[in-house]
Amino acid sequence: MVETGGPKLKSILVQKNPYPSLQCHRNLCPYCKVTPVSQPAENNKKIPCTTPGVGYQVDCLFCKSEGEPAAYIGETGRTAVTRGMEHTRALMDEKSANPLTKHLTDKHTNNKKQVRFEFALTGKFRDPLTRQADEGLRIASQSKKLAVLNSKSEFNHPPIARVKVVK
Repeated sequence: MVETGGPKLKSILVQKNPYPSLQCHRNLCPYCKVTPVSQPAENNKKIPCTTPGVGYQVDCLFCKSEGEPAAYIGETGRTAVTRGMEHTRALMDEKSANPLTKHLTDKHTNNKKQVRFEFALTGKFRDPLTRQADEGLRIASQSKKLAVLNSKSEFNHPPIARVKVVK
């Protein structure tokens, strides 16, 4: 007779994501529904908007159509829909502290009503350090391809040191 360990009690009682199958019912969810200021990206079906701990990117569609792409790159420990709705409300209320609203006032003063933003989820993460490191790497790599809307005041983390080994 051999005794083996069974499943851990933690794996039975604890759910990693308490919202796995919830359908989004919010009218201002920029990841699922078209709003007056936003639209969802095509690839958003892979990660549900109710997932906590995600990375996201918000592209200005007007700038993209003009050939000068601009995007805000972010991360949140809360659910994606919560953070996305904050951006959507800030755009609709024209709150000047929001980076997307700043972009509207700086670049699109004459055609604010025509500008829409595309919200995309870029990844989900288990811990904050990985999520924040991913955000920093995406900002660094995307800054050559597009105008990054993140302000320097948000960059309060030390840079990630990278080493290249050339043979």
